[in-house]
Amino acid sequence: MVHPRSVLRGTQSRRIVYGEEPEGFEVVDAAQPQERGRLYRIEVARVAAGSLRFVVGQDGRVRPEG
Repeated sequence: MVHPRSVLRGTQSRRIVYGEEPEGFEVVDAAQPQERGRLYRIEVARVAAGSLRFVVGQDGRVRPEG
């Protein structure tokens, strides 16, 4: 889990990479290894909100749920 260090301004698009600390954020809980065959959810809240659900397939590839 990561939290912003301060109020983020602007409309920059950000690319989030699992296990990497995004610029302007601080790590609260360290990333754990993802397991094959599991469903995961990424959730964004506060100024903007949304979520994305994805599956790590048995082959190790990440795919959107569905």
